[in-house]
Formats: sequence, structure tokens, C-alpha cells
Amino acid sequence: MRHPAGTRALKKMNILIVKPSSLGDIVHTLPVVPLLRKHWPEAVISWVVNEEYARLLDLCPDIDHVLVFRRHRWNRPRHWPELYSFLHELRQQKPDLCLDFQGLFRSGLISRLSGAKRRVGFRSAREGATCFYTESVLPPKEMQHAVQRNVFLLQNALQIDDPVQNSGISCSQVDMDNMQRLLRNYDVDGRSVFLTVAPAARWQAKTWPPDFFIDVLREVWSRQPDLPVLLLGTATERPLGEIITDECGRQGRIVNLMGETDLGTLVAVLRHTRVLLTNDSGPMHLAAMLGTPVVALFGPTDPLLTGPYGQAHRVFRGKCERTPCLQYNCPKGTNACHYTVSSQEVAAA
Repeated sequence: MRHPAGTRALKKMNILIVKPSSLGDIVHTLPVVPLLRKHWPEAVISWVVNEEYARLLDLCPDIDHVLVFRRHRWNRPRHWPELYSFLHELRQQKPDLCLDFQGLFRSGLISRLSGAKRRVGFRSAREGATCFYTESVLPPKEMQHAVQRNVFLLQNALQIDDPVQNSGISCSQVDMDNMQRLLRNYDVDGRSVFLTVAPAARWQAKTWPPDFFIDVLREVWSRQPDLPVLLLGTATERPLGEIITDECGRQGRIVNLMGETDLGTLVAVLRHTRVLLTNDSGPMHLAAMLGTPVVALFGPTDPLLTGPYGQAHRVFRGKCERTPCLQYNCPKGTNACHYTVSSQEVAAA
């Protein structure tokens, strides 16, 4: 149940979190919420998030108020008057403390416009965002992973030293029912063991070719012929799933769910999967935070910084002299790192 801002009579402070996107980055920030709730049980915790990710925050019961930033809609001048309503809602939170985990001009400006007396962000924030902060935090150089850095910002701002806990994400009965209904449509028993695969990613260089996933699944089915496989992703990524299902449909049981799961249903599916095979993607981060084992493929990005968080995961890194290049497209034009990982080893994992 959401608590409208200001309704808790015994609150000790109002706390605003600014982290509008992306899915993986939001997941990396979620562990700060249980820590806040532990130390300030009567505080009102609000979060500014882009519209497409708001549903995920609804699954975190410790968040009291979700402020939706309609970035794509408000990019068009005719919708700019709607920003006044957002700014009014923002100021209504009357935050005592604003934590900007995004570190860009837009998020820094939001933190300033919130009216919070204390505005804390990273010293490494870009686009001049630090100009909007009253305090900036510099994590130690040896602290590399995004989850650790986010928790460090909170620890530094509020002088606590608790270790990283879970994300606090819950799975509602509605989401469970939606998952069961969806799987029944494809004659898959939601109580059975299944493998999920997220074959797409936002960057072209992060996206392993469909032939790689096809080879992995064929090898998996040679060992476990009856194992159902579910493909996860967005509607725009669905054609990639169709390529894989067309090639694999004769070898084993495979269902293309890409574009058919909202964030709540996705959480339910990932909670009940045996393992997720994935590129460096949003579903990878979400599965890891839910405690689902992940087998992840990394090429242009660095798993030490943004890999699946936790111990129960396997990461395979492409071998290239430029790895990690951090480039959207392969700078060599060959996607060489994709062809240096063994599909047999991944299937075994």
C-alpha cells in the first residue's frame, strides 16, 4: 500500500531518491531502500523514475511514493505545460534529503528543484550535475561495482555502516497469477523447472548472435531433452526471439515470451526460473537481485563494474585486446569477443 506523502504522523524525515533509468541501474540502487527503512522506519521514501520503470518500484513495499517522470512525452514542446504538475508534486514531498544516484544534468536539476536542503550525489557526476548538490561523495577506487558504490553514497550521507542487503522487491499474487496464466497459454506448467534466456541487449556490441544461443540450447537439450526454455525481452526484441525459436523448435520445448511480460510478470518468471542465460542486460541485473542464478555473457562492458551482483553466478568474458571497450558498436566492426566464448562451456554452466 502506498502512503501519500506527509500522511505518516511520526515520520522523522522525508527522503527523495532520484534514479530515473535504466532498468539495470535502478536495480543496482534498490538495495539502499531496505537500509533506509531499517534506520528510519517512519520516514517517507519517494523515488523519481521514468514512466516505463515505475511498475518495478511498485513491487518494493518500502517505497512510499513513486513520482513518474514522463521523459519521452515531455521531450515534445506541446507537453511542456505538464511539467508544472510534476514540479508541484515534487515540491509537495518536502524532502529533507535528496539522493541523486543518476548523476546527470537532468537528475541534478530535479534534486535542486525538489527544494531539499541536503542534496547528495557522486563527485564523478557528469554534465555539471554536481553544481546542484550540497554534498558530493567519492567512493574508494577499489569499490567498483555499482551496487557497492550506491550503498556507499547512502552510508556516507547518513553515517551508517550496514552491508548490502537485498533489493526488497516483492512478488504480488497478481503477478504470480499473470505468470501462471501466460505459461498455461503455451502449455507450460508454472510449477515445473525451466530455463530462461534473455538474448537481447540495448547495445549492439552486448548482443551475442542468435546462432550462439541456438548452439547453447541444442547442447543443453542433448543433456536435458525435456527442459522447457522461455525467451524474455521486449516487443521490439521479439524478432530476435523468433529467429531462435524457428531454429530450435524441432530440437526442444521453447516459448518466445518476448514482449508478453510486464515488469511484474517478469519478476514472477525470474523468481521461478532455475537459471537465466543472458547478455549484459536489465533482466540479468533483476534476476541477480532476486537471487536467481545467472549465466552472463560480457564483451564490451566490465563485469567488475556492472556484472550480476552476488555469488551464485557465472560470467563468460569475450577475449579481445580492447575489452572492455565500452562501445555501443564493436570498434573493430567484427564483434570478435562474441566468437571467443565456447557455447559448450556455457551450456555446461
